[in-house]
Amino acid sequence: MSYPSQVVNLRCAFADAGGIQLTQVSWIYEPKEGERLNIAVYHPKFGASFPTSPLKGRVRFTTEPPSLSNPSIQISDVKMTDEGKYICEYATYPSGNEQGVTSLVMLGRAVCVCFHVLLCICLRALVPPPTSTLPVQFNCY
Repeated sequence: MSYPSQVVNLRCAFADAGGIQLTQVSWIYEPKEGERLNIAVYHPKFGASFPTSPLKGRVRFTTEPPSLSNPSIQISDVKMTDEGKYICEYATYPSGNEQGVTSLVMLGRAVCVCFHVLLCICLRALVPPPTSTLPVQFNCY
């Protein structure tokens, strides 16, 4: 879970290769609606790649250079539209692809503004605390 504009770390690790050869790892973003997008790829020979996506420029591997055993990623300046599933997918030999899934849930807060105490308007804000300086404001839950 995260508020907008924060930094999130998404962890991925292959516990025990035990005779399995790890060849490549890919991070795939799957929004609630829309198609899956590759957002980060690492191959030990060819290095890291960040294909074109809405997260390009905001996603990076947490270690430099990345490693196949722990290819965790970090997403900076998260946005409400970043909510969805993040799939860490390993290409392995001889068993084929293996994957783990993490869901990113974006949090917002309700902000209410009252005018003359007779009319209150509550909106779901897209900003994290602290609250902005609107007149006569309180949080609604």
